[in-house]
Amino acid sequence: MTNQNAAASPNDWSRFRIIAHRGASAVAPENTLAAIARAADLGARSVELDVMLSSDGVPVIIHDTDLARTTNGTGPVAAQSFDALTRLDAGSWFGEAFAGEGIPSLADAVALILSRNMALNLEIKPSPGEDRATASRAIAVLAEAWSDPATLVLSSASIEALAVARDAAPQWRRGLIADIPPPDWRDLFADLGCANLHCEASTATPSLIEEVHAAGYRLLAYTVNRPAVAATLFKYGADGIFTDDPAAMIAAFGA
Repeated sequence: MTNQNAAASPNDWSRFRIIAHRGASAVAPENTLAAIARAADLGARSVELDVMLSSDGVPVIIHDTDLARTTNGTGPVAAQSFDALTRLDAGSWFGEAFAGEGIPSLADAVALILSRNMALNLEIKPSPGEDRATASRAIAVLAEAWSDPATLVLSSASIEALAVARDAAPQWRRGLIADIPPPDWRDLFADLGCANLHCEASTATPSLIEEVHAAGYRLLAYTVNRPAVAATLFKYGADGIFTDDPAAMIAAFGA
């Protein structure tokens, strides 16, 4: 990473308040190297990706547990070997220009992100029953390449995955994902050592943001694709937004 990013504090994510959701997924197929590169080209400083495991335990970047929506494959991701997954087309569904774009490994995605000087919010999104293994293997890959704690957040809706992250990689910030924050979110944060709450934009009310800040945490909202909505959230005090359209958000609010 550059000195500019390295100078940031692990507790300061303000440089990265506009986060390219699954890459620049409004203009490129989500969770692909093309989407990451496009986000960087558009000026995004931070990207969000989803990670799960192949059948042979390789962390790969994909959102759905089933292949059908974003590839020419079918069935569960977890039922396919890494070699089989790499042969799938993850781009044609989005547009002919992306035909042949593959499902990237986490290692390849990380290499590209670091080469483009970006921060990463990695969502640990395990297939059913794979919470601990997904977290452990993703962290092992990250540990080989990522040195700057100020530019990496591990997030998940899985309590088990976040517990693994807490124990195996305490240097990296953790974020709890919840469409609607559970009543015991403060207890969960205390137990898991989380720093961020990631919630659905419609639930990011001024009162919730105030409560989160008063407790010493940050709140990020997803998925925000309209500048007017983003402006309202920033007015309320939201610390960041996840967006499919980083170009529009950067044009409105700066990088």
